[in-house]
Amino acid sequence: MIYYIHRQGKDVAIETETKELSSGGQGKIYKISSPYEFKDYCVKIYKNKKHIDENKNKIQYMILNQPKNIDMHNIRICWPEYSLYDNKGQFVGFVMKLALGFPKSRDLKILSIYSFGKTIKEKYPECKEWHDKFELTKSSGTLNRMKMLHNWALAVELIHETKKYVIVDVKPDNVLATADGRISIVDADSFQINDGANVYRGPVATPEYFPKFAKYIERQKRLQTIDCDNFALAVAFYKILIGTHPFSGFKLKPPYNTDEYADISSHIEAELFAFGKKTDYIEYLSINNMHERYKTLPLILRSMFKSALTNQSNLPMATEWKNAFKQVLNGQGAFKPHADVKFNSTPNSEMKCLCVLVLDVSGSMKLCINSLNEALDKFIRDIRKGVNGFNESSKECIELSIIQFDKDVKVLHYPSLVEQITNIPILTVRGLTTNTLCALDTAFDVVEKRKREYKDLGIPYYRPWIILLTDGNPNPLNQNELNKYASKISNDIAEYKYMLTAIGIGEKIDKNILSMLSDGNYSFIKQNGFSKFFQYLSASISNPDKCCSHDDLLGEIDDSLSIML
Repeated sequence: MIYYIHRQGKDVAIETETKELSSGGQGKIYKISSPYEFKDYCVKIYKNKKHIDENKNKIQYMILNQPKNIDMHNIRICWPEYSLYDNKGQFVGFVMKLALGFPKSRDLKILSIYSFGKTIKEKYPECKEWHDKFELTKSSGTLNRMKMLHNWALAVELIHETKKYVIVDVKPDNVLATADGRISIVDADSFQINDGANVYRGPVATPEYFPKFAKYIERQKRLQTIDCDNFALAVAFYKILIGTHPFSGFKLKPPYNTDEYADISSHIEAELFAFGKKTDYIEYLSINNMHERYKTLPLILRSMFKSALTNQSNLPMATEWKNAFKQVLNGQGAFKPHADVKFNSTPNSEMKCLCVLVLDVSGSMKLCINSLNEALDKFIRDIRKGVNGFNESSKECIELSIIQFDKDVKVLHYPSLVEQITNIPILTVRGLTTNTLCALDTAFDVVEKRKREYKDLGIPYYRPWIILLTDGNPNPLNQNELNKYASKISNDIAEYKYMLTAIGIGEKIDKNILSMLSDGNYSFIKQNGFSKFFQYLSASISNPDKCCSHDDLLGEIDDSLSIML
C-alpha cells in the first residue's frame, strides 16, 4: 500500500507491508517497508471517516507538540511524527516509531498476570529471554521488576512534563517491554489533550484502573487530571510487584459480600484497598494471600502505594515513583526480597468472566447441530489461541460452562478456564421434548455455586452471563410456571446475580416467551447463523467490562444473521 507524508515541502511516498501488525478499535497498524530510512517506523490507518474526522486535527497538534526525548536508549514513546495521506491528498492516519523496534517486545501482562505456583517459564516457554528473571519468589525477580517499572515511570514522567497530556487508559496492556527493561508506550493518539486553548478528550478508561474520583469527573463531563494516571500507575505497579490487584485477592464481610460488590470496579468505588481505611470489612486469605508481599516492600514504596490508593487528590506522581525505585535499587531502605506465600491449585488471581451456554439439542435441532458444533469448537479454540477478537490473556480470565438439554438436562462442562478444556464437547441431537425451564434452573445452580467458590478464593468476577440458544418453546409449557420464572429472572438481574440473553433459532419460537425468559434481552438468528453469532459473542465476551449493563449485550446482530419477527 502506498501513502504520502509532507516533509520539507515535498510529498514523500511511504510503502507499507500488506499484513497488519495489529488492529484496534479505531485503526490498523502496518510496518513501513520503504523508504529504508523509515525501517523502524509504522503507520496507523484509521478504519473509517468518523475516526479520520475525529483525529485529523488532534494528530497535527501532537506532531507539533511532542514531549522531550520520545526515543531514548531504554524508552520509546510511539508518538505521531507525520500525518499520512492517500493518493487523493486525504488524511488517513499517521507515522510513528515502531514499538517493536526494541526487539522481542511484548505487553507487560506477562508480569501483571500472576499464576499461583507457576513460573513464567512454564506459562510462556517461547519467551526464553524472560525466563528466571522476574519470579516473585526470588529477590532478583522483584528487583528486575522494579528496574522495569522505573523505566515505565520515566516514560510517563516525560509525557506529564508537557502539562498538555493525560494518558487516561494507563495499564500493562498499553506498554510493550523487553526482558532487559526497555519500555515502549503505545496508543499515544488516544491521550487526552488540554493546553488551555486546544482540547481533545481521551478514551474511556479500563474500570480496573479507574479511580473513584475520576468516575465523578467523567460523570460531570469534565476533563481528567493527571491524578487519573497516577492512580492507574500505582495499581499497575502493585499488580506487578505483589501478584494481585490492590482492590482484590481477599474475602469481603457484610455489607460488601454481595453480588453488587463482585467486580474490582465496585471495590474501587467502595474504597476497599487491601491496606486502606476499610480493612475491618476485609478478610485476608489463608492460602494464595499475595498481599503478604506488600509487607516486605521498603517503607517508601508502601507509603506511596497507600497514598496513591486511598487519597482523592495529589497522588504520588510518575517522577516520585521513578525516584523511589531508583532509591531502592541503589540499596537504600530496608527491603526483604520476598514473602513466603502458601499456594493451592487456583490458576491465577485475575478477575473472571463466566459464560454459561445453555444449548437446545432436541430433535428439531437435527438440521443445524453440525453447524452449532463447528461454531462452538472454533469459539473455544479462538480463546485458547488468542485470535479473532481475543488476546493472549483471554484464556486467563474467561471461564466457560456448557449445558445441553432436551427432555433431560446435562452439564457437559462445569465452569473452568477455557485453557483447561481438554476435550471440546460434541453436541448430539436427542429427544423431542424441550425442557427449557429445567435447563435454566441448572444454569442458575451452576452460576451460584461458582460465585460462592470465587468469593471463598477471593477472586473478583464480572456478572456471569447465561446464554440460552433454543429453536422451540418450552415443552411442556405451564403459563403459571413461566410467569414465575420470568419474575425470578427479572429480580435476579436487578440484584446483579447474572446477565441473561436468549437467542431464538429459526422462526418457530414465540418471541414473547423468549422475552419473558430473558427480561426482554433476546434476539433471533437463522439456522445457519451460528458461526457469525459466535463472532458477536466473541466481541462481547472479550470486552466484559463493556457489557456490565444488561442492555444490548451482543450489539446489533446484522440482517444477514437475524430474523425479523
